[in-house]
Amino acid sequence: MGGEPRETTIPFGNVCHRANETLASCEGCFLDQASVVHLPVPPAPWPDEFAGVRRHPGVPELAWLQLIGPMEIEIVASLLTVFSVLSDDMARTRPDL
Repeated sequence: MGGEPRETTIPFGNVCHRANETLASCEGCFLDQASVVHLPVPPAPWPDEFAGVRRHPGVPELAWLQLIGPMEIEIVASLLTVFSVLSDDMARTRPDL
């Protein structure tokens, strides 16, 4: 299933940071790259890219999501779920699914 078209939905909860263009304008966009980095609870260290971010006591475990395509989206949230399925067109043409 490597390069087959997929439709993906990523709901977030407890968003504490967002940097992007308007999320509504990304409907139907494709992705060139996606990454998720775990940001553990203090005092465990965060990645160097977050070294300058002030951390407060009681900050929960977080997920840092970066999506890169025609636009870039960056979200940090405590809840992140990824739902991914074959596109409707591909599912109709694959009798083995």
